[in-house]
Amino acid sequence: MRAAAYFVLASFRGHLEGARFRERSQLLYLLDAVQNGIRQPNLRFTFSLTLYVARVAQQILKPEEHMYIKVNRFLLSHQYLDLRKVPGFFQLFYSFDFEYKTEREWILRFLGEGLRDKHCYELYDYQRIFQVVLSFFNSPLCDEGSQIGCWQQRSWKMTAVATEGLDIMGSESKASVLSAPLRNPKGESCWEKKAAELPTTGCKCK
Repeated sequence: MRAAAYFVLASFRGHLEGARFRERSQLLYLLDAVQNGIRQPNLRFTFSLTLYVARVAQQILKPEEHMYIKVNRFLLSHQYLDLRKVPGFFQLFYSFDFEYKTEREWILRFLGEGLRDKHCYELYDYQRIFQVVLSFFNSPLCDEGSQIGCWQQRSWKMTAVATEGLDIMGSESKASVLSAPLRNPKGESCWEKKAAELPTTGCKCK
């Protein structure tokens, strides 16, 4: 299945080379960066990274938006995508640009939608993204828009925990993420609200 997907992607690149539109070279550079990051045949892509590539490709086609500049600047500074990390997370989350809120909300939205299974969880955990997001949520610098993004990302995390049956209580650092105090902008407890919605079968949380 992966081999077929890589074949389709290679065929798409061939068609893209023959196309004629303004953003063609940027999309080709994106595909080259992805290809250069693949270190073994038919390497598995996490859903998170696949979503990231799709989002960046969409953003490249929208030069009127602020994030167009940010994603292109990141790509041009990297010859390959490190498939062990969320590309550009720290640059966007801790941005000092005038449009820092737009950049932070963009990456938070991506994090929430990109967390689907244990492979995505491990990708985030490698960079300690959960700890970073939750620490920021509880700081006075966290505005309402970022609070909503943090809350949604926490909710996605707990959904992944329940559906995949992750044994997240196996380490103190991961346990602290679940036990950390976190409430949504309306003052509701995220744990209490989300826990009532989650399936109980297959979850190893005690």
